[in-house]
Amino acid sequence: MALDLWDYYGIDWLATGLSLLGVHLVTEKRRSGFLVLLVSNVLWCGIGLGIGSKAMLLSNVIFGSMNWKGLRKW
Repeated sequence: MALDLWDYYGIDWLATGLSLLGVHLVTEKRRSGFLVLLVSNVLWCGIGLGIGSKAMLLSNVIFGSMNWKGLRKW
């Protein structure tokens, strides 16, 4: 079984990178981190819909709402 790194056309890698960047920016006390995290949540929701994962979709909707709250309250 070969490891296929591009199963989701690289969207999963982009979402992972944005998640890590967003967390880094938030820990550096930069408001833009919440916006980056919101973009990653949208990408993760798209992947969740594409593979039929209700748990992934639900968790990223919840994470997204928390990031939206962080962005608003900054």
